[in-house]
Amino acid sequence: MNTRVLEWLRKGATAVTVNRRSARFLATAYGRWRTSLGEKVWPSPVVLPFAAWVEECWQSLLDRPPVDSLDSWPTLLSDLQERLVWEQIIVASPSGKGLLNPGTTARLAANAWRLQRQWFPEPTEAEWQGEDSLTFRRWSRTFAKACHRNHWLDRAGLLDFLATHGHSLVWPRHLLLVGFDTFSSLEERFLQQLREWGVSWEKVDHPGAAGRPVRLTFASDRDELRAAALWAGERVRQGDSAIGVVIPDLSRRLPQVVHHFSEVFLPGTPSTPPSPPVSPPGRAGRSVPPPATPFAEAGARVAFDISLGTPLSAQPLVGDALLFLSLSQGEVAANTWSRILRSPFWAGASQEGSARARLDAALREGGLHQASLAEIGAWIGQRADAGGGGGRIAAKTLTHLAGLLEKEGEDPRHPSLWARRLERWLREMGWPGERTLDSVAAQAMQHFQNGLTTLAGLDSVLGAVSRPRILGRLAEIMDESIFQSESPVTPVHVLGSLEATAERFERLWILGLSDDLWPPPPSPNPFLPLSWQVRMALPKSSAGRELVFARNVTERLLGSANEVIVSFSASDGDRERRISPLVQHLPQVETSTLAFPQPPTYRLLVHRAAPKLLRLDDPRGPAPVITQDPVKGGAGLIRAQAQCPFQAFARYRLGAKSLVEPRPEADAAWRGTLVHAALRRLFEEVTTGEKLRALSPEARHTLAAMTSERTLREVNRPFPAPHLPPLLIPLERLRLTRLLLGWMEVESRREEPFEVMERETEKILTVGGVVVRLRIDRIDRLPGVGLVVVDYKTSQPRVGDWFGTPPAEPQMPLYLLALGAEQVAALAYAELRPGSLRHLGISARGDLLPNVQGPGVWQSEVLSPGESGGRSPWEELGQRWQASIEGLVRGFLQGEASVQPLPRACDHCDLVPLCRKWADSDADSADADGPEGGDDSAEPGERSP
Repeated sequence: MNTRVLEWLRKGATAVTVNRRSARFLATAYGRWRTSLGEKVWPSPVVLPFAAWVEECWQSLLDRPPVDSLDSWPTLLSDLQERLVWEQIIVASPSGKGLLNPGTTARLAANAWRLQRQWFPEPTEAEWQGEDSLTFRRWSRTFAKACHRNHWLDRAGLLDFLATHGHSLVWPRHLLLVGFDTFSSLEERFLQQLREWGVSWEKVDHPGAAGRPVRLTFASDRDELRAAALWAGERVRQGDSAIGVVIPDLSRRLPQVVHHFSEVFLPGTPSTPPSPPVSPPGRAGRSVPPPATPFAEAGARVAFDISLGTPLSAQPLVGDALLFLSLSQGEVAANTWSRILRSPFWAGASQEGSARARLDAALREGGLHQASLAEIGAWIGQRADAGGGGGRIAAKTLTHLAGLLEKEGEDPRHPSLWARRLERWLREMGWPGERTLDSVAAQAMQHFQNGLTTLAGLDSVLGAVSRPRILGRLAEIMDESIFQSESPVTPVHVLGSLEATAERFERLWILGLSDDLWPPPPSPNPFLPLSWQVRMALPKSSAGRELVFARNVTERLLGSANEVIVSFSASDGDRERRISPLVQHLPQVETSTLAFPQPPTYRLLVHRAAPKLLRLDDPRGPAPVITQDPVKGGAGLIRAQAQCPFQAFARYRLGAKSLVEPRPEADAAWRGTLVHAALRRLFEEVTTGEKLRALSPEARHTLAAMTSERTLREVNRPFPAPHLPPLLIPLERLRLTRLLLGWMEVESRREEPFEVMERETEKILTVGGVVVRLRIDRIDRLPGVGLVVVDYKTSQPRVGDWFGTPPAEPQMPLYLLALGAEQVAALAYAELRPGSLRHLGISARGDLLPNVQGPGVWQSEVLSPGESGGRSPWEELGQRWQASIEGLVRGFLQGEASVQPLPRACDHCDLVPLCRKWADSDADSADADGPEGGDDSAEPGERSP
C-alpha cells in the first residue's frame, strides 16, 4: 500500500476511487495501517467511489438555497428514470414504432447521450452520418427539450451543474484520485474548476510489486479453472490472507467458476457463502454451527468470494414475491402454480407443507395448463372440505387475495400508489413467510423494499400506468438490481479485470489471457459516429483504444502482487488459441510445477466417512395380503414384475411414482387418452367393416370432425381449469380428425368382414391365485373365424416384447388368457402415430389382418420343432404364456423385490433414484477415479452396473 496515500488520509484528505471495491480495499488498508501503528481509535477516513462522491456533493448542494430565490434546484433523474424517458421518446418516434425491444434501444441511447456529453468537442456536422446516428440526434434533441421543460437534470450534466453552482460548497483541501488511468473531457473540466476553487488534487497509484510473473498453458478452460482453484486452496492452507484470482470474462464463466471454487473450498455446499448462525424455530437461544469444511483448520469459515453479484430476482425470496404478484394478472401457468404451492414464503407454508406438496401432485396429474387465482383457491377449498388432505390456510389466503384484487380493480394509477398496493398484496399473501429469515434472505428482503421505493419514484416519469405495466417495471428493477450479500473478509477474491486494478495481493493468478479475449474486442456505441468515437479515443471505440486500455490494466495487475501467474487455455473446444501478445514475453513454466495435494470431493468424503456397514442382500419384501378382490394395478402390475421385480414392489406395494412435469401443450399421456376416447366413440357409430366401407369421403370427414369435437369437450374438462388453452384446441381437433380419417382408411382395407363387439371392455382373469382386472380397448368378431383383440398404441410398439421368458410386455398375453386361446384368432396393436398407421401383431392364420404375422413367421421364433406336443402352435403359445405369467405372479406373491431389470427397462423408468442401481458403481468410481470422483456427466444408462 502507498503509505503516502495513507498519510494524506490521516491528515484529512478525501480519497476518490475508480470503483466501490477499490474504496473498500483502501478503507480496510487504512484501518490495518493505523492498527499497525499501535492506535486503537481514529476518525473514519473519507474514501468514496467517484460516482458516490459526486452524488454526495449534489446532496450537499440541495441543502443550500438557490442563488435566485425565485428559482429552485432541478430534479436529478436516476438511471432508471432517465432510461424510461428515453424509452418513451423512442416509442413515440416514427422510427421506434417497429422496435421489438425498445428497452434495449433506450439503454444504448442513454449511454450514447452520456458519452456525447462527457467527451467534447461534439461530433461535427460532417460526422453525423448514417441512419442510426441521425435518428439518435433527433431523439437527443427531444430528450434535451423534455429535461428543460420538466426542470430535470440528467446524470451526464451533473458535473457541469456542480461546476457552475458548487462554488459555495465546502470542498476538501486535498483530493486523492486513486486508480484512474484517464478522465473524460467533462471530468477534466470539473477537476480544473476544483483547482480554481483552491482544491489541490493528484492522481495516485499503489507502488508496483517486485515479483517475477510467469505464464502457464492449459489444454482447456476447465483445466485452467480447476488448477487456479486448487492453487488458491493450497495458498490458504499455507496461511496467505490476500489471494487474488482475476478473470477478464468473469460474467461469461461465472457458473464454471462457482462450480470449481465451491468444489475446492466448500465441497457439497451451495455456491453462496454460508450465513451466520441462526436460531431455528422452537430452539430459541441456540445456534446452528456452520458446516465443517476442509479449511476449518485454517481459520477461514468462508474462504472465497466472487465479486460479481447476481440479479436480485434470482434470490428465492424475491423471485417468489414476483410470482405472488403475478397472480393478479389472470390466468397463471401450471409451473408457476407448482412453485407457488411449494414456496416457503407465504402463509401456512410450515403447517401445510405436506398438504401443499400433495396439491401440487394433484394439479400435475390433472393435466393443468393454467388457472386463475380464484379457480385454484376454490379448488383447494373444495378438496379441503371433502377431506382431501388439508390446505385450508392456502385456500383462505388465495380466495381472500382474489376478492381483494377484484375489489380494487385494474384502473391505471401512479407508481407510488401501486408500490403501496403491491406491498399490501404481499402482506395479505403472508410474505415473507413464517420462518425466521437467515442473513442472506434478510438482506434480499431489504433490497426488495428498496426496489419498491425506486418504483414509487417513477411518478413524474411514467404517470398513471396499468397493473401489468407496473408489474413489468418492478420485474425489470429486480432483474437489474445486482445482489451480493455481505460476507466476512475472505482470503481469496475472484475478480474481474477492472475491479482488481486498484488492489494489492500477496498472490495473484490471472486467467484467460488468450489473444481472442485480451485485449478485449472493441464495441463502439452504434448511435454515435464511429469516426468521432475513434478520434476522441472513447472507451471501447477501436482496437487501438482497447489495446492501450488492456496494456495499462495488464501492467497494473502484473505489479499488484509478489507472485503473479498468468495463464490461458490452448483450446475452447472448437478452435485453438494463442497467448495474448501483452504477456507473451513472460517466461513459460510447466504446469507440473504447481503439483500440490488435491482436496477430495464431497462424494468421496461421504464414502470415506461412512462406517463399515454389514452388507445384507435382502431381495424380498413382505408378502402381500391377497383377497378375492382384483389386485391394484392389473396388467400394469404384471408388466412391472416382468420388467423388474423392484419396480413392481415400489410402484404397486409402496405407491412410489414421480411427479408429472407440467407442460403448456398436450403431453403424450393426455393425447393417448384423447385418442382412446375418440376411437371408442367412433366405433360406437361404425360397428362393422361393411358400414365403414359404405361411408363416402364426405361422410367420413363429417364423422371424424364430429367425433373429435365431442371427444375434446368430454376429455378437456375443467380441473380446476381446462387441460388445453383455447388457442390449442383447434390444433388438437385438426390433428385428431386427421388421425381418425387415416385410421378409417386403414380399417376399410381389411379383407375379412368384421364386427366391433366390445369397446373399452373390462375382463376379470384369475391367474396364479390372483384376481386381475383387465381393460381391453377393442374386441372384433370375425364370423366363422374368432375374435381379434386390438390394443391402441400412440407410441411405437414392439410385438417382439410379447415373447421371451418372461415377456417384457405381458399385456396381450394376458388378454389371450382372459378370453381363451380357443376363441381368439389374432392379437394386434393398432399403431396410431402420424405417418405410421397400421396393425402389428400375430394371428392363428396369416390372412386375418394386414401386417399381422401368421404361424409361419412367429412359430419358428417362439417354439422349437416338435414342441407343441400335439397341440396347435396357437394353443402351445397360450400354454407358454400361462406358465410365464404364473411365474411372475408367484414372484409377486412371494414378495420378490430384487433389482433385476430387463434390457432397456431402465431407459424410461422414474424409480432409478429409489432403487439406486448405480450406487455401488458410483462408490467404486469415487475411490478409483481420483480427485474428480468419477464422471458425473454420464447418464445412468451409460454405466455398467
